Order: sequence, then structure tokens, then C-alpha cells
Amino acid sequence: MEQAAPPVGRLSRDADCPACHRRIDGSPRGLAPTCPHCGATFRSPLAAAALSAALPGAGHFYLRRRGLALAELGIGLLLFSCAIARLAVVFVAVIHETATPFDLLRTCVPWGIVLACYSLLDGVFTWVVSRHRVVLSLPAEQT
Repeated sequence: MEQAAPPVGRLSRDADCPACHRRIDGSPRGLAPTCPHCGATFRSPLAAAALSAALPGAGHFYLRRRGLALAELGIGLLLFSCAIARLAVVFVAVIHETATPFDLLRTCVPWGIVLACYSLLDGVFTWVVSRHRVVLSLPAEQT
């Protein structure tokens, strides 16, 4: 019995290229990796990782993984909202002279580190996940 080929954009265990289902040696490299057999252009893991590092979830939107992108964006917005709320509380305390301006710095630095680490980890996670090839465009004879 013959197995049905996976749909375009999905990766089977037996084939690496989602367009022609042939094994590709190595992982996609560069900004516009292509299949050497059929010429299909893949979405770049490097571009996806850079987008996710800049804005958590953006790389997964680029890879068309919308559910994961929304989850990452939601977590990032939650962290950002917590940081802004904490800064607002300290800022009001500084205005009312119950806290020093140095307290703002002591609040900003840890939250900045948390947000930067989350963005960088999201970029690495997106790069790892995007190693499965996602087709950007098919060659002219297959479309």
C-alpha cells in the first residue's frame, strides 16, 4: 500500500523537501535556502530567528505557525505589561518622593534583562523549530 505524500509545508519522516519529498543533505542555510532537486524556496531559519529575537512571535508568523506565534507574543506582552506596571508604581513613588530615582534604575535593569533573555531565547527556539523546511514558493513548473 502506497503512503500519501505529506501536504506542501509539512515535513515527513522520510523526506526533507516538502515540495518534492526528496532527502536533502544538510540543513537550510542563508536567507533564501532552496531545494537542490526541485528548486523550491524555503523560509529562512535565520530570518525567522532574527524576527523572533526582535519581537517574540514574529518569526513564527513568518513561518506560518500562527498558534505558536500568538502564544509567544502573548507571553511577551504579559512580561512587558508586568514590567511597565512595576515601573509605573516606582515612578509614582518617585514623584511623591517616597522613593529615590535610583529605585527606577533598580527596577528597570532586572526587567530589561528578563525581556532581553525572553527575546533571545525565543529567537533560538524559533531557529531550532524552523530547521524543518517550510516552503515559501514552488518552482514554476510545479505551481
